[in-house]
Amino acid sequence: RKRFGAPRIMRVLRRPCVRVSTKRIARLMQADGLQGRPPRRFVITTQRNPADRFAPNLLHRDFNVRATRPLNTVWVSDVTFIPTRMGWLYLAIVLDLASRRVVGWATSAHNDTALVLEALQRALGPCGSRPQAGGIIRTNAALYQ
Repeated sequence: RKRFGAPRIMRVLRRPCVRVSTKRIARLMQADGLQGRPPRRFVITTQRNPADRFAPNLLHRDFNVRATRPLNTVWVSDVTFIPTRMGWLYLAIVLDLASRRVVGWATSAHNDTALVLEALQRALGPCGSRPQAGGIIRTNAALYQ
């Protein structure tokens, strides 16, 4: 990734038993105008719309529903990002909290509402599970009840 600084060069040179210090490598790099690139900054991928209202907290942060609720009554979703050589790949999953089973998932190059809704559609699809009446589906895109 072209991010070699003096400490990293020192680790590479140590392998073939070259005797040199990190300070000397830093001095030589500075004399040649070379500089190690810092790691990429953390990227904020979610932009919240201040006009949107918060969904009511129906679970009251009690995610241990195995003992209190049957299967397919509480689904939650989340989106994560995976760095690839071609850029970010976003993965949305829908979990059944009682069984801890993935009931739907989708990937996309963009982190948007359509990604979460596609994962939800796959969970509800012809081969997917059906939530029971009165169940809760909590996504980061919308709240369905």
